[in-house]
Amino acid sequence: MADNKIIRALRFITLFCLSASFLIGTAFFIVHMINESKRYSYKDMLETKAAEGDGNAMQRLGNNHRFGRGVFHKDLKLATQWYEKAVAAGDSDSMIHLAIMYEDGEFFEKNLKKAFELFEQAAALENKYGKFNLGRMYYSGIYVEKDRQKARNLFEQGAALGNTASKYFLSYYLVQEADALSDETIQAKMYLQAGEYLQEAVQKKLSGAEERLNFFVKKCNEDTQYYKPSLTNISSCLNAFGSDDTVAQHVIGLVFYKNSFNVSQPPERAFKHMQRAAMGGNPYSQMMLASLYSKGIGVEKNPIEAFAWHDTATNQFIRDSQFSPDFKATGFAIIERLKYHRALETDEDRHLATTRAAYYLKEFSLPISGE
Repeated sequence: MADNKIIRALRFITLFCLSASFLIGTAFFIVHMINESKRYSYKDMLETKAAEGDGNAMQRLGNNHRFGRGVFHKDLKLATQWYEKAVAAGDSDSMIHLAIMYEDGEFFEKNLKKAFELFEQAAALENKYGKFNLGRMYYSGIYVEKDRQKARNLFEQGAALGNTASKYFLSYYLVQEADALSDETIQAKMYLQAGEYLQEAVQKKLSGAEERLNFFVKKCNEDTQYYKPSLTNISSCLNAFGSDDTVAQHVIGLVFYKNSFNVSQPPERAFKHMQRAAMGGNPYSQMMLASLYSKGIGVEKNPIEAFAWHDTATNQFIRDSQFSPDFKATGFAIIERLKYHRALETDEDRHLATTRAAYYLKEFSLPISGE
């Protein structure tokens, strides 16, 4: 009797598993068929729009056949036919695709003249990639004679349209031009603009951008004087705008805070850069951040945060030989600590501030020298 019950239970479990497996398999099949249907309907939609003269649809058909995406089989001949139709319809992105194929000798025989003409045609239609690539050809003397001024103008136009590569090339021009000026206000603004462009290039992983940023970071650390920013010792720091380097972030925050060289920026930007440097463990930045919290500059006034950051900086100066030789900073930090402590009105505030300071010292301090 017990055996019969076990057998029936096993049969039930087996049937249940088979049914579940069938249902799951059916569900996957249905989802697959829906996805296939969508992919084919997407293909049909593009072909329908292309037949109606839509240049963008033609360009997308060209891209799909060029790279063999999804249900589209790879066919360079068919891809170029769609690109050529799109160019005839005035699609500037297709001009870029065809130009690159001519320049690289992809499917076509290499033809720099044709590439140049297509880039020029796209640039005339305010295509940002056309502006950059035409500028690149003038910059490097590809097919045409080198003309750095024409290249600069095209990079500037491409940058205005939001092209990152144009901004990256333009950053070189800005640094070179700023170096030759005597007006420090204009110089500082140009260095800062170059730094912002370089930051974007690093974020987009453009070739050579990170190496250039590292060069400026190294130079910034060699040149910097914390309390006396001059254009000589901050130009590299401004160019290192996009780095996580605490020295660069401290100097940029200080320039924004003091409005040095008339680089007028909202106080929130000064706070943001000083906070990045402070959280990177820079004790000078931590003291400055405490002052911003204390005065409510760029952030809501907060005496608890002010004490916590100042106490973190003070302890770093005292405990570490790499900072202790700066007697002026160490002495100032110790004296100012009393002021920040007096600003704490209740025992609860004092407890919270000291607890937070201990946490900040653990999480946001530089390694102790020799360890």
